Amino acid sequence: MPEDDFYILDDERVVTLRFDQATNLVGIDVDDTPATVAHSQRWRDMVWPLATHHANLAEAH
Repeated sequence: MPEDDFYILDDERVVTLRFDQATNLVGIDVDDTPATVAHSQRWRDMVWPLATHHANLAEAH
């Protein structure tokens, strides 16, 4: 799994969140290069079937 926390926006841009060692958000990077978008989409497609649906999250914990 990638070490970065990211969001894919409209399958056109990737927003990567940057955190410091204390887990405080210190910045974001926006990237729309096709290689970065495709890389993030591949990760999303691999892990999405394994995710817990938000409605079931409280039940799981």
